Amino acid sequence: MNFATLFEEKQYEFISQYFGMVNTIQEALNYLEPCLSDLAAEEAEFIISEIHLSLEQLAESNTLLNRVFYEQEGILDALAQFDDLIEYMWMMDDHSGDSTVIKGVLQELMPVFSKWKSTIESEFIPYLSH
Repeated sequence: MNFATLFEEKQYEFISQYFGMVNTIQEALNYLEPCLSDLAAEEAEFIISEIHLSLEQLAESNTLLNRVFYEQEGILDALAQFDDLIEYMWMMDDHSGDSTVIKGVLQELMPVFSKWKSTIESEFIPYLSH
């Protein structure tokens, strides 16, 4: 196996794991809203903390992806949009325990997350067609 093939396999694995994390975050966000409505405050706080940790992992991964795909303007632009998601997470952290505010932030976050997810997926399709 040559280096280029090995690199492509590792790249494919990394990107696949990245999107696994993105999908997990989307599922957690979808699950969070009913928890807020059902007054399951402890569960909601746990989910928020897990989403936050997952977003931190994606942020670290984005650093690597920025280096690997430094010549791919579309990918770089999509990765830059990730910062918007972090801003929403800070808003949730700032209002921890206030389910009304968190619901409002979540309602704003969901379409932003979905748009980012679609953009990033479309940019990485060529690298996932392995």
